[in-house]
Amino acid sequence: MFPESTIRVLCKETVTPTWLGLENLTVSGSVTVFPNPATKQVHIHFPDSQAQLRILDLQGKEIEKHNIQKDAEITTSHLKQGTYLFEITASNGRDVKRVMKQ
Repeated sequence: MFPESTIRVLCKETVTPTWLGLENLTVSGSVTVFPNPATKQVHIHFPDSQAQLRILDLQGKEIEKHNIQKDAEITTSHLKQGTYLFEITASNGRDVKRVMKQ
Protein backbone atom coordinates (compact mmCIF):
# COMPACT_ATOMS: atom_id res chain seq x y z
CA MET A 1 0.00 0.00 0.00
CA PHE A 2 1.03 3.60 -0.56
CA PRO A 3 1.38 6.04 2.34
CA GLU A 4 -1.66 8.32 2.71
CA SER A 5 0.24 11.40 1.46
CA THR A 6 1.13 9.57 -1.78
CA ILE A 7 -2.49 8.62 -2.35
CA ARG A 8 -3.59 12.24 -2.06
CA VAL A 9 -1.14 13.23 -4.79
CA LEU A 10 -2.24 10.37 -7.07
CA CYS A 11 -5.95 11.11 -6.54
CA LYS A 12 -5.71 14.86 -7.09
CA GLU A 13 -7.67 14.68 -10.37
CA THR A 14 -11.08 13.14 -10.98
CA VAL A 15 -11.00 10.09 -13.25
CA THR A 16 -14.06 8.97 -15.20
CA PRO A 17 -13.89 5.27 -16.19
CA THR A 18 -14.91 4.35 -19.75
CA TRP A 19 -15.35 1.11 -21.69
CA LEU A 20 -13.16 0.84 -24.76
CA GLY A 21 -15.41 0.55 -27.79
CA LEU A 22 -18.58 -0.03 -25.76
CA GLU A 23 -20.03 3.46 -25.22
CA ASN A 24 -23.66 3.86 -24.11
CA LEU A 25 -23.84 0.34 -22.73
CA THR A 26 -27.32 -0.69 -21.61
CA VAL A 27 -27.34 -4.03 -19.91
CA SER A 28 -30.60 -5.84 -20.50
CA GLY A 29 -29.60 -8.87 -18.40
CA SER A 30 -31.73 -11.21 -20.48
CA VAL A 31 -29.03 -12.68 -22.74
CA THR A 32 -27.45 -16.08 -22.13
CA VAL A 33 -24.35 -17.37 -23.93
CA PHE A 34 -23.32 -20.99 -23.35
CA PRO A 35 -21.22 -23.08 -23.05
CA ASN A 36 -18.60 -20.86 -21.50
CA PRO A 37 -15.77 -21.66 -21.97
CA ALA A 38 -16.49 -22.54 -25.59
CA THR A 39 -14.67 -24.82 -28.01
CA LYS A 40 -16.52 -25.27 -31.32
CA GLN A 41 -19.69 -23.18 -30.93
CA VAL A 42 -21.81 -21.13 -28.55
CA HIS A 43 -25.56 -20.82 -28.20
CA ILE A 44 -27.00 -17.35 -27.69
CA HIS A 45 -30.46 -16.97 -26.19
CA PHE A 46 -32.21 -13.58 -26.04
CA PRO A 47 -35.89 -12.55 -25.86
CA ASP A 48 -36.19 -10.70 -29.20
CA SER A 49 -36.64 -12.41 -32.57
CA GLN A 50 -33.42 -10.95 -34.00
CA ALA A 51 -30.33 -9.04 -32.91
CA GLN A 52 -26.88 -7.98 -34.00
CA LEU A 53 -23.84 -9.78 -32.57
CA ARG A 54 -20.41 -8.18 -32.48
CA ILE A 55 -17.45 -10.28 -31.32
CA LEU A 56 -14.70 -8.06 -29.90
CA ASP A 57 -11.27 -8.72 -28.47
CA LEU A 58 -10.46 -7.31 -25.02
CA GLN A 59 -9.05 -4.12 -26.58
CA GLY A 60 -12.43 -3.41 -28.19
CA LYS A 61 -11.39 -4.36 -31.75
CA GLU A 62 -14.22 -5.90 -33.73
CA ILE A 63 -13.40 -9.44 -34.87
CA GLU A 64 -16.77 -10.35 -36.43
CA LYS A 65 -20.30 -9.03 -36.88
CA HIS A 66 -23.44 -11.16 -37.44
CA ASN A 67 -27.17 -10.64 -37.71
CA ILE A 68 -28.61 -13.42 -35.56
CA GLN A 69 -32.00 -14.95 -34.85
CA LYS A 70 -33.37 -15.93 -31.45
CA ASP A 71 -31.57 -18.99 -29.99
CA ALA A 72 -28.65 -18.65 -32.43
CA GLU A 73 -25.67 -20.99 -32.73
CA ILE A 74 -22.36 -19.30 -33.55
CA THR A 75 -19.28 -21.24 -34.67
CA THR A 76 -16.21 -20.41 -32.58
CA SER A 77 -13.79 -23.10 -33.81
CA HIS A 78 -11.92 -20.57 -36.01
CA LEU A 79 -11.29 -18.14 -33.11
CA LYS A 80 -7.94 -18.22 -31.34
CA GLN A 81 -7.85 -19.34 -27.72
CA GLY A 82 -8.57 -16.39 -25.43
CA THR A 83 -11.28 -14.15 -24.02
CA TYR A 84 -13.77 -12.29 -26.21
CA LEU A 85 -16.63 -9.87 -25.64
CA PHE A 86 -19.92 -10.83 -27.26
CA GLU A 87 -21.99 -7.66 -27.69
CA ILE A 88 -25.64 -8.43 -28.47
CA THR A 89 -27.81 -5.48 -29.56
CA ALA A 90 -31.58 -5.95 -29.91
CA SER A 91 -34.63 -3.73 -29.69
CA ASN A 92 -34.73 -4.06 -25.88
CA GLY A 93 -31.14 -2.89 -25.41
CA ARG A 94 -27.57 -4.07 -25.50
CA ASP A 95 -25.79 -6.69 -23.42
CA VAL A 96 -22.15 -7.73 -23.33
CA LYS A 97 -20.99 -11.19 -22.29
CA ARG A 98 -17.41 -12.28 -21.71
CA VAL A 99 -16.74 -15.60 -23.46
CA MET A 100 -13.62 -17.72 -23.12
CA LYS A 101 -12.51 -19.74 -26.14
CA GLN A 102 -10.49 -22.88 -25.41
